[in-house]
Amino acid sequence: MSIEGVTSAQIIRRLKGVQQASESDGAGRSKAAGGDQLNISGDARFARTLARVQERIDNTPEVRQDRVAEVQERLDEGFYESDEVIDEVADNIAAVFLGEQ
Repeated sequence: MSIEGVTSAQIIRRLKGVQQASESDGAGRSKAAGGDQLNISGDARFARTLARVQERIDNTPEVRQDRVAEVQERLDEGFYESDEVIDEVADNIAAVFLGEQ
């Protein structure tokens, strides 16, 4: 079998060129043959950021107004300023820092 018009030397040169073009550029990135590049526009990056923010918002639990009202009432009454509450909060903070919780 013979292929006319293309010599084995031409095939080898083409294969070497493809191999060299696809080698890593030293930073772990692969260079594509012909110098192809991927550019992501600022609008696309912004859209990706918005999508991530929306996902976080969607996964955030709803605000429980009854619980907010309860905490507000306790604040108004001075409940959180009592020595017992302050000591309990301090103990919990210490336990977190000491790895006990």
